[in-house]
Amino acid sequence: MDSISPNGSPLKTCPQTVLSFTKNTSTLVYCNHPEQLYSTAFGDSNLGNHFLNQVSVTTSTAMVYASYQVQGTAGKFGIQIFNPTTSTATITRRNYGFSTGTGVWDTMPRDVWVQYFANAGGNQYQIPPNGNVWIMEQSFGANDIFNAVQRFEMTGAPSVIVTVYAYSNKNNLNGTATACPQGAATQCSGYGSSNYISANVTIKASDLNAVTGTYPNPKSKRFTLIKWYPTNSKPMIESNTNEIVGITSVQGPAVSIDSLGNWGVQYY
Repeated sequence: MDSISPNGSPLKTCPQTVLSFTKNTSTLVYCNHPEQLYSTAFGDSNLGNHFLNQVSVTTSTAMVYASYQVQGTAGKFGIQIFNPTTSTATITRRNYGFSTGTGVWDTMPRDVWVQYFANAGGNQYQIPPNGNVWIMEQSFGANDIFNAVQRFEMTGAPSVIVTVYAYSNKNNLNGTATACPQGAATQCSGYGSSNYISANVTIKASDLNAVTGTYPNPKSKRFTLIKWYPTNSKPMIESNTNEIVGITSVQGPAVSIDSLGNWGVQYY
């Protein structure tokens, strides 16, 4: 027997829904090292003189994804695009999101994707040979955690160089920054050949509100189409075997996406 809603009409049981995702050519610029973000990882020449990531993008679309925990020094997160070619590059900024705060692991990774789908972008930048533009600049607090995501399209040039920075003063970025050393950390920054996932997912209505996981506290299986705690809980999406994106690290060899960061990649 159907349940009765407050207005008196019967509530129908939701059927299972199958979603299919097709892999597409793109570049995922993945930034999660050092996840514990000290000023020694900043790009300022008088601080760390390091970039968080630097990738040569040759595909027509790319996405930058970043996840960090700030350790005592406020600053800015920025994405710079440099044109190393002899042709003018046209960059179109598409969907984007930036979510930050203290002690908000329960909501911040979700909110960045809410912003992503709400902010369709559309700004266009013409980058002459040896020129550059900044397509994202956002502030973070001294003890914040933050996630950032930015998708863009490229035409007119065979490649661009995407450099991701944390910094205190952009005037202190002099172009000599190098990658942060790997050290003992298990996280990395690098790139993948695609951020579009092949999957065949069955979603039940009961999954949408189910609670799972114990770290740092129980998590609702909110269906935001991103992975949720890869090593601590297993939402229905994560059980698919075709979702692994190999990452070539700027610190070392290619690794599996499941060993990177907390939040994984986007189903788009």
